[in-house]
Amino acid sequence: MMKKIILTALICFIPLQTFAFEDYIILSDFRVRSASSSNENVVSIKPLYSIDNLKRTIVLSAKNEGQAIVTIETENEEFNLNVEVTKNATFIPKLEGFTYYVLDVPSNPKYENQPEQSFESSESLPEKPKLRGE
Repeated sequence: MMKKIILTALICFIPLQTFAFEDYIILSDFRVRSASSSNENVVSIKPLYSIDNLKRTIVLSAKNEGQAIVTIETENEEFNLNVEVTKNATFIPKLEGFTYYVLDVPSNPKYENQPEQSFESSESLPEKPKLRGE
């Protein structure tokens, strides 16, 4: 009986920690060579390589409360971001050449009236290929 109570409590409380912190996708105007965090217990950061291999996308995941310095190295420069993670929000300083998008938003009243951000493509897609018989 005690095992069932503990198991039920675990099932109820573990998901509460899942939405405690915000994760971000960071888009860069420059090619990213590497990205690292001074404190992996607070923030983990991973470059994301897409099919087109532009190497301009980074995923930032907040793990615990605290502060960390995130270093992003591009072909020409090195950028240092002082990231602060609290219970309610993740604070990232704005830098020119970088755009931040919240990947998942915890249930928080401050986001209720925010318009959703959308990605607009700057490139037009190629025309559909013509097949024989069309």
